[in-house]
Amino acid sequence: MNHCSQRLHMSHISRCRPLVSHAVSGLLTRDVALATAAALPGTIGGAWIGSLVYRRLGDRGFQKVVMGLLLVSGLVLIATSW
Repeated sequence: MNHCSQRLHMSHISRCRPLVSHAVSGLLTRDVALATAAALPGTIGGAWIGSLVYRRLGDRGFQKVVMGLLLVSGLVLIATSW
C-alpha cells in the first residue's frame, strides 16, 4: 500500500468514527439515516464537480471561485434575514 492510499484509508476510518459513535449512543435514528441517505448523492456529486473545477482552475482560481460563492451566500443570508 503506497503512502497516498494509506492516507486515504485512514481518512475513511476517521470519518466513520462519528457515525459509529452516534449509532452506539442512540442518536442515529431512522430519520437521521434517511436524511443522510438523501444527502449522500448531492454530497458525492458536489465533491466530484469540485474536483473537476479544481483541476481546471488550479489553486488560485479555485480559491477565487470559492471565495466568490461564500460572498454571494453570505449576502443572500443577510438579505433574506431582514
